[in-house]
Amino acid sequence: MAESQELRRILGHLRNAHRVAGVGTWEADFRSEPGLRWSPEVRAIAGWTLDRDPTWEELVGMIHPDDRPLYLEVRASALSGARPYSIDLRMVRADGDQRRVHLLAEVLRDEDGQPTGLVGAVLDRTEELDGLRQLRMDEVARRDLLQRLLVTADTERGRLARHLASGPIDQLVAIEQRLLDAMPVEPRQAWTDALASVRKAVESLRRTLTAMEEEPQALDLTTILQDLAVEAVPDVDVSIDLADGVSLRPSVQATLLRVVQEALHNVRKHARAGAAGVRFRVHGDWVHVEVSDDGRGFDVGSVQGAAGHLGIVAMQDRVAALGGELQIRSRPGRTTVEARLPT
Repeated sequence: MAESQELRRILGHLRNAHRVAGVGTWEADFRSEPGLRWSPEVRAIAGWTLDRDPTWEELVGMIHPDDRPLYLEVRASALSGARPYSIDLRMVRADGDQRRVHLLAEVLRDEDGQPTGLVGAVLDRTEELDGLRQLRMDEVARRDLLQRLLVTADTERGRLARHLASGPIDQLVAIEQRLLDAMPVEPRQAWTDALASVRKAVESLRRTLTAMEEEPQALDLTTILQDLAVEAVPDVDVSIDLADGVSLRPSVQATLLRVVQEALHNVRKHARAGAAGVRFRVHGDWVHVEVSDDGRGFDVGSVQGAAGHLGIVAMQDRVAALGGELQIRSRPGRTTVEARLPT
């Protein structure tokens, strides 16, 4: 009695597990009619409410017309051979609701190798696939939004460049001229320092204006990369390897420069590196940029998306928005950030 109670308890747990997981079991006996036996879970998946089990013809009728030929072909192939079959298909309930299921089956054979039946399972994947489809739709929408934000940022950059050219730069140049006109014959050091500061500000704004130009051909990438390296990692020896003839769309160029900037800032903050390298290459319709360092390395999986490391996520998002890929590889003594974008 105790053994039968334990068996019923185990079977009850198994049925509950099947119900929660959306899994049902079934079997077919070719030597009897109607031949099919469905567990309650399969009945629920298929929306079968009759007291009897369905016939083979009724089962085939539940399969979506577009999936029916493949199902019949796979089943016939399994029966004529010795292997099980596994197939994804759509089942149409009596109320018209469609369920996307994964069907598994094993062929049973007699001593002569003739098929006598089938045993198998049905997994309802409807919610899972709906969730994946929604995630893909959300990802497309997110990338579309990011792309529009990047385009807007490019437009705003051009507007700001025009403002710099016609406003602050002209004003600083006028201040510089007034200082020169009013400078005494023997100026004090403070006067000279003020004039030097104004000239430095004008030169800095002009470099910024150049970097914001819309046409990439007008930019000297080597100079920009050198400036980025000096600003980001002044104490690290940075080598720059730029292939000849690199000409990029403004959005691609801006994204790759952002990747370089963020990667070099990470070198400064975390790597404890003595040397780093920036390398641009064009292969067919793709441009590759690689930033490497000889620092202590880190666990890539543990920092992606973590607080304090959102710059990595920002790099990935910007690259993905333009149809590219970003890979980060790290170990002690070698960390590489590689971005790949269509030119």
